Amino acid sequence: MGFREVYMKWIKLFSIYVALSSLALITSQKSFARQNLEELDTWQQFRNIIKTNDVRSIDDLLKVLPKDFKKGYSLLYQTRALHPNLVSPRRPRVLMFGWNGKFMMTYNSHPSGGKAKIGDKELLETIYFSPRGAELRELEFDGINRPLRKKVEVNPSRCTNCHGADPKGLWDPYNMWPGAYGSLSRGGMDFIKLGSLEHRYLKEFLEEKSRNPRYSFLEDNFKTLSQWSSEAKLSRPFNAQTMHDAIIVSDGHSSIPNQRLGMIMGEENLKRLGRSILNLSGKKINALKYIVFGLATDEKYTVPFDKSYSCAKELKSFLPPLLQATFVSFSKFQIDYGNAVLQDYKRQKELTSVFNQGLSKIGAGFSNEDPFDLNLEQRGLVYDPLSVPNLFSKKTGINGAMVVAYFLRLAGLDDYEMNIAINSARFNMYYGSTAACSAPSDGVNPFVPLCFDESIERFFSTYVIPKMNDHALSELGCDELAKLSQSALSRL
Repeated sequence: MGFREVYMKWIKLFSIYVALSSLALITSQKSFARQNLEELDTWQQFRNIIKTNDVRSIDDLLKVLPKDFKKGYSLLYQTRALHPNLVSPRRPRVLMFGWNGKFMMTYNSHPSGGKAKIGDKELLETIYFSPRGAELRELEFDGINRPLRKKVEVNPSRCTNCHGADPKGLWDPYNMWPGAYGSLSRGGMDFIKLGSLEHRYLKEFLEEKSRNPRYSFLEDNFKTLSQWSSEAKLSRPFNAQTMHDAIIVSDGHSSIPNQRLGMIMGEENLKRLGRSILNLSGKKINALKYIVFGLATDEKYTVPFDKSYSCAKELKSFLPPLLQATFVSFSKFQIDYGNAVLQDYKRQKELTSVFNQGLSKIGAGFSNEDPFDLNLEQRGLVYDPLSVPNLFSKKTGINGAMVVAYFLRLAGLDDYEMNIAINSARFNMYYGSTAACSAPSDGVNPFVPLCFDESIERFFSTYVIPKMNDHALSELGCDELAKLSQSALSRL
């Protein structure tokens, strides 16, 4: 039995345990987060901190932010956001998101590498994930005036030009983040290959960190993978014969800052997509609800890898003849989607490999025989890029993101906008798991069982159906729902 088969069998057994114990885990994690962490959750809290402390510069602000909020951050040495000229490997942009990521802020080093002088104008950007949707703001500090003296615009066009009219966070898919320190992630760790360009950049940053007030307070725990393997029971231990060594990049909360950020933004995006569906006109949502409940029957499973997609495979029967004739079939969409995921993965890998590479000595890099890295075991790709949707859809040829994308197209919503990825990974919505995965890590046992709960695989039953108030449909099977769907859609 190969590595992947053993791994998948273990996951299946473990997931059964997770299903029985997840409620207790969720309760204990929420209790821990709310009782013991000094966090920052809302724009109003942030506003009060500025007013109460009469903050007039970014340097003053960093002194008074809650301690646990400052522990959660990612560092970007390259950016496609505003003011890229202020970002470099030595002086990266800080994206601070704390523990739960409800409120995030990003700032740059002062160009001098020191504190701002009175009169120096600097901008700080924030995003607050409110229950109604994301709120983007930009604050100007100059050391003289109060930044809140004028009303701060919510979702200004200079922000929504990139983040969208219904704003979303922007972050690349698991497990690659080109331009961020720790741009590869596997096994509960964001890491940098020793000797890579990104490793050289990190050395430059660490020289800067201790003397630059924008970075000196940031907690970190940089160790090598070989050090971690000697101290911890890792699911994928370091093997000097088969892999290169790497630096593990940690913030003050965990060894997976980039993955945590992706999980948080990914889950907020799924809420956004759920709101978009529920905001359709009453007539349209009433006609589409039978498909929603049909697809939700596919989500009634214990083990993600055993999902059968029985309703998704029969989606043609949910459409009236006219729509079947004019709309792309799910079977054709399935093929196009699968090919797009592979190509998106390849582009993402090319971007990442410029700065950071996988660690395998056996078969790292691109292979003409295996251009999409599907033969993980044979090539020793333990700490290397990973195409998650393709691994999850090997048995059925379908994955949750594919089903959601097809439904959005049926609903007349922009399926291209479904993703929060920056670097063209249009279809890849898998971020490792939900934000529940991001419990505090001691570096010894970085995994939490809920890491294996893939939100996108439970999209309709989690983010749409609870607010539809039509529970009788939950008792119907695919065939019954298909007949009702055909009738309702034919009347649209």
